[in-house]
Amino acid sequence: MQEDIPQSSLDTIIGTLNLYKASKIEKSKKEQIKFLQKLIQTRSVNPNVNDPTRSNPYDSIELEVAELIFNKLKKFGLSSKFESVSPYET
Repeated sequence: MQEDIPQSSLDTIIGTLNLYKASKIEKSKKEQIKFLQKLIQTRSVNPNVNDPTRSNPYDSIELEVAELIFNKLKKFGLSSKFESVSPYET
């Protein structure tokens, strides 16, 4: 036997779900902005940042940026690992 749900109850449920989704989106947006600000503010350790043609691909650089991204992916439950063309371990 099917019971009809009053429209006002459905409107209340939909309104509550929309508020919940909006709060989750806002929280995510704030978190993403905070992460991007941290990423942008991270100091580049590449001495050739102004002239990338002089950069040696075997130099271990930008570890702090790689760690920020690695940790964020790990927080999301994604599997990640450091990869580099550098012959040196970081």
